[in-house]
Amino acid sequence: METPPVRVITASSDPVLRGALRRALWSDHRVDLVGEATDGDAVVNFGEPFDVAVVDLAIGGFGVMGVLSHLSQGDSAPAVIIVSRSDAVYLRHAVEAEGAAGFVVIPSNPPAQVALAGLADRAASIAAAHRPLAATAGG
Repeated sequence: METPPVRVITASSDPVLRGALRRALWSDHRVDLVGEATDGDAVVNFGEPFDVAVVDLAIGGFGVMGVLSHLSQGDSAPAVIIVSRSDAVYLRHAVEAEGAAGFVVIPSNPPAQVALAGLADRAASIAAAHRPLAATAGG
């Protein structure tokens, strides 16, 4: 029996980063990109089930810590992968302490697309470790 695709939402207030995340995920058959959010409020109020949220560390609204706190509640909590332009170790430790399942650094050089090349693999492996998920953030 084939594993169903991992349902992923992405979240960034930066349209360039949202586009890079979309391109990194949309063509992989293991991933079903079910939505995009422009702020943390939209992530926590997203109405469809999802398994993994890929969230920009600099997200507005609730902010990344608010998103992590809200999404970590419940038995079927989705996994959260944080993407950041900063590789500061204290940031990685802070979001992992709040429940982030992964942290991906996106340097300016090489371009984001190169840095995100393995994102679909990360999402699929993290989701497999957290199955069964099927979270609905708003409920």
